Amino acid sequence: MNLLKFIFSILVLVVSTKAQSQTFNGIPISGRVENTIARLKSKGYKLIKKLDNVCYEMTGFLANQEIEMYVYFTPFTKQTAMIVIYFPEEKSYERLLEEYNEYYDLLSIKYGPTTKRNRIFSPPYKEGDGEELSAIKSEMGFVGSYWLNINNLSLSISISKHAQLKITYENDLIMTKLESENKTKLLKIL
Repeated sequence: MNLLKFIFSILVLVVSTKAQSQTFNGIPISGRVENTIARLKSKGYKLIKKLDNVCYEMTGFLANQEIEMYVYFTPFTKQTAMIVIYFPEEKSYERLLEEYNEYYDLLSIKYGPTTKRNRIFSPPYKEGDGEELSAIKSEMGFVGSYWLNINNLSLSISISKHAQLKITYENDLIMTKLESENKTKLLKIL
């Protein structure tokens, strides 16, 4: 009987860890988008508007910083597929890199080692030349890391071309459904 309780406890731990890893701020990256929006609102995020019938724009606070948030969903089945978070614009590459490294470390603690980590600068730019922010804004530089397919979740952190830290959470299965539904939508148009 004790062995059965032990096995049940391990099973509950595994299931709850798996479910927890597919969340942002305790909110699942899955299910009906209306439920996701309602849960985000209950956490203090504000709905700004619906964009292109596949995305909601929201704002709120994360780590004492005002963020922009975009919640993407499938066009037909209305399932939450992805949440993208943008932190405030920074004026210096050094500050952006510091913020990037801080969140990278936190995400690495939660999700483990990255699948891929990049710092790429194309000529005439190179890291250390003092022009890194110009390179990133002109899309001649990229700083980003990826955790791919961790319990059906893919995650990335990067510095956007708008000099903002960007964190993306994707539900891998629903992203596949999103791509399929977008193709179907396009075929209906054509």
